[in-house]
Amino acid sequence: MTSLKYLSVLVAVIGLTTLYFLPTDLFASNLEDNSYCIHHQLFGFGCPGCGLTRATYYFLHQNYSKALELNMAVVFVFPALASDVLYKFKQQQTFRKIRFTFFLLFCLSLLIVYITRFVHH
Repeated sequence: MTSLKYLSVLVAVIGLTTLYFLPTDLFASNLEDNSYCIHHQLFGFGCPGCGLTRATYYFLHQNYSKALELNMAVVFVFPALASDVLYKFKQQQTFRKIRFTFFLLFCLSLLIVYITRFVHH
């Protein structure tokens, strides 16, 4: 179990570091341009996760307005990841509640994103 928690933290750090160093040109397109999302292709509007990777990229580069424009759920990505890492190393009830709260907020924000996209479609 110990090696698994280190591996999951390592994957998260490598993933965020790789995302940070990718060129901006990869993230310059709009949500509607060349979308690979099956939901977007079937229904004509993005799913709750559409734009989240690009939003995370812009958030890492401190372009908060662009990040929020793409997907407002990005606000809870880093607190959810941080609370998950904290709980993996300090498995206490308090950290479990904090992790649950951030993941719940993240899921609720995804629901709000979806409803907003559905209404504005």
